[in-house]
Amino acid sequence: MPAVLAGFILTALPRWTGRPTLSPPALAGLAALWLAARFSHAWLGDRAAVLSGVFILVLAVIVAEQVMAAGKTRDIKVVLLLFLLAAAAMLPEAAPGAPAFGFRLRLGLISLLGLVLIMAGRIAPALTVAYLEARGQVAGRLKAEWSEMAAGITASAALGAWLIAPMTAATATLCAAAGCAQLARLARWQTWRVLTCPAILALHLAYGWAALGFGLLAIGTVRPELMGEAAAIHVWTIGAIGGASLAIMASMIRRQTRKPFASSTMLTIALAWGAAAAVTRLLAECGEAHRPLLLLLAAGCWIAAFAFFLIAFRDELLGRR
Repeated sequence: MPAVLAGFILTALPRWTGRPTLSPPALAGLAALWLAARFSHAWLGDRAAVLSGVFILVLAVIVAEQVMAAGKTRDIKVVLLLFLLAAAAMLPEAAPGAPAFGFRLRLGLISLLGLVLIMAGRIAPALTVAYLEARGQVAGRLKAEWSEMAAGITASAALGAWLIAPMTAATATLCAAAGCAQLARLARWQTWRVLTCPAILALHLAYGWAALGFGLLAIGTVRPELMGEAAAIHVWTIGAIGGASLAIMASMIRRQTRKPFASSTMLTIALAWGAAAAVTRLLAECGEAHRPLLLLLAAGCWIAAFAFFLIAFRDELLGRR
């Protein structure tokens, strides 16, 4: 995810702020730092997470400098979430059974989910409007101040409560409210009008997975015998974060190659595999009878999604177009 975030943010940042793009030497240094963090896991194990944290921290500083120089105060929340993600990567994990056990995981997850909610919340309506207008249709207003504010406030409150006091009645209540607010926001994006464009539809579905995760966490807190906390976590990580990653990467590649709404069978297959991975992984949490098989299928679907994504954009990624 840090690589996906860096790719998206560094591409979008000049458009957000009007500032120049990152210089090639700086970009090469950032890429080298990311590669060092990945390869260091071979001999450093979990301690290599510190390098991952440094990579995210450097990215956060770059974004902060650009945002502050441009006076774009609304993007401060992106900077804060990046700093939280860096902290989650570098914090040591508490021992199992300790009161703080799981805090690091939850901090990292809420940082990523918050970034996905912000990015998908910007990109999905914008792409929907552009797609409809390109087809000669009137999109209308896809955003309302009340729904944007309600979605942001309730999500922040619910995720903050889950971080500090998981599995409590207050957290369940806030998560239920956050799920409803995200669904109200999603309903304004007119998902039914982009059914013929899988890449945009995938962004809508990723946001829908995020809303469902809040609902499942509320249910799992009140009735843990029906649905465990892991169900919400996997819906968020595979459905919302994984699905949004595929859809946003596809959108950025197509924008750079000036083919924003071109159809692609391979991309459609990749997005379908990604959705199947989320569904299968959720089913694995609903019962023990076929759990090993469902876990294997979920892993296969996840790998297939990214494999078909690479096939779909092989020419663009290799510089052939």
